[in-house]
Parts: sequence; C-alpha cells; structure tokens
Amino acid sequence: MLTVVATALVFVPGQQVLGSALFGLSALCFILAAGLGLRYGALRQTGEAALVPVQSRMGKGERA
Repeated sequence: MLTVVATALVFVPGQQVLGSALFGLSALCFILAAGLGLRYGALRQTGEAALVPVQSRMGKGERA
C-alpha cells in the first residue's frame, strides 16, 4: 500500500520528494520483513533450519 501511495505522489507536481521518501521507506520495510522472515519464520515453521547443505551423491571417479 505504501508503494501505491508513493507512485501516486511521484506524478503530483511538487510532491516528488515526498514520493521518493515513501519509496525508500517501503523498500526499508520490505528488507526488514524479508530479513525477519528468513531469520525467524523458517525456524518456527519447520523446527529446524530450512537451509541445510546438500551432500553430493557422486563417487570419486564420476564427473559432473
């Protein structure tokens, strides 16, 4: 919703600075929400870390 308001303000004469500030605020909110979701959301949902290393199934003599 914040991005929609910022987009509308960019096209209003004299409100470009406010629109740009709202774009920055919406980007900051997005980065914060994504970071918190990656940090805490995956751990609560599965009970363990979602990003685990995958072991290779290739033997010593095989090539990729």
